[in-house]
Amino acid sequence: MTHEAASTLYDDESVRRHHTFLFSVDDELCVDGGRNGNEARLINHSCTPNAYAEIEDRRIFIRALRLIPAGEEIGYDYWYSTDSSYTLEDLRRIYPCRCGTAKCRGTIAAPPKKKRSAKASAASAKKSKRNDSR
Repeated sequence: MTHEAASTLYDDESVRRHHTFLFSVDDELCVDGGRNGNEARLINHSCTPNAYAEIEDRRIFIRALRLIPAGEEIGYDYWYSTDSSYTLEDLRRIYPCRCGTAKCRGTIAAPPKKKRSAKASAASAKKSKRNDSR
C-alpha cells in the first residue's frame, strides 16, 4: 500500500495502541504484514539485534548479523520513522521498547536527530567556506 493509505489506516492520533506490522520498502510502497503477511511479521524489535532487515527489489529479507543459536529469539532494530517534532520522551511514551537489553533506548523508533546549536552551525559554515576557497 502507499504510505498515505497506511497513514490513514494507522493514524498516530487516533490509534490507541501502536501495534502495526508496517514496513517501509521505499518512498512509494509500504508493506502491511498484518494483512496476509508471513511469520516474519512476528519478529520482535531489539535495541541490540542479532539480525537486520534488507530490501532488494521491493522485497524484504531478514539477515543474521551473527550465528544465532537454536532457541534464541530473532530480533532486529525497527528504527521506526516518526514525525520529526517528537521528542525522545514522546517516542518512549508512544512507541515504547521493552527489549530489556543493556543498550535499550526505550523506544522502537529512531531517536530524534539532535539539533545543532547556533554556535556549532556557524563553526561548520565557517569551516565549509574556508574549504571552498582552497
